[in-house]
Amino acid sequence: MVSITIETDNAASRDAGDGSPGEGLEVARILRLLAEQVGNVSDLTAYSAALVDLNGQTVGRIEVE
Repeated sequence: MVSITIETDNAASRDAGDGSPGEGLEVARILRLLAEQVGNVSDLTAYSAALVDLNGQTVGRIEVE
């Protein structure tokens, strides 16, 4: 089972009208990076990693059981 959690109540997920990506775009950016990382793992057994937003803050995790 793969479990992915992403918190979206942070500054990088808000669209402040100043060019910041907004919630949907930030989640998509995180998932694209995650897909690249997972694609390079040969064995996902017990894999886990922190998910980081555009500001460098940890906003979630992926865990494989």
